[in-house]
Amino acid sequence: MKKVILNVALAAVMMFTAAGVFAQEAKPATPPPAPGAPANQAAPQAQPQPPRKPLTAEERADRTTMGLTKRLSLTPEQTPKIKELFLTSIKQEEADRKTAAGDKDKFRELSKVRDDARKAGIKKVLTPEQWTKFDAPPAQPAPKPAAPGDAPKKAEEKK
Repeated sequence: MKKVILNVALAAVMMFTAAGVFAQEAKPATPPPAPGAPANQAAPQAQPQPPRKPLTAEERADRTTMGLTKRLSLTPEQTPKIKELFLTSIKQEEADRKTAAGDKDKFRELSKVRDDARKAGIKKVLTPEQWTKFDAPPAQPAPKPAAPGDAPKKAEEKK
């Protein structure tokens, strides 16, 4: 009876060991070539993106106004007024950067004054419902799903 139990236990250990060895296949260092491509040719590498040209003040104001138009359902009468407020604010920001000349504290103070003036102007243009929506804190973005290898290890958590 002891021999039977011992043989069954030994067989179980050997089966689990063999399964573990076969489960760890080596992954190729390079991805396989695309179908129809020669086998000895490497896969194409991603091309670096050229730097983007900075947007002009007008383009930035247009983009911001379009976003607010969608988010707040601005009327055709409100849209040009909001765009003008943002355009003025953006131009003032550029002037403030030159005035601050790299002094972060001074720029922060100028930004606060500029932002308060912009918000006051926007509040005059928007309806109370639109203002409530505009002034609400931004929604928290959904957490990004973790990549397959990024899960924290239980052993590391205990240390």
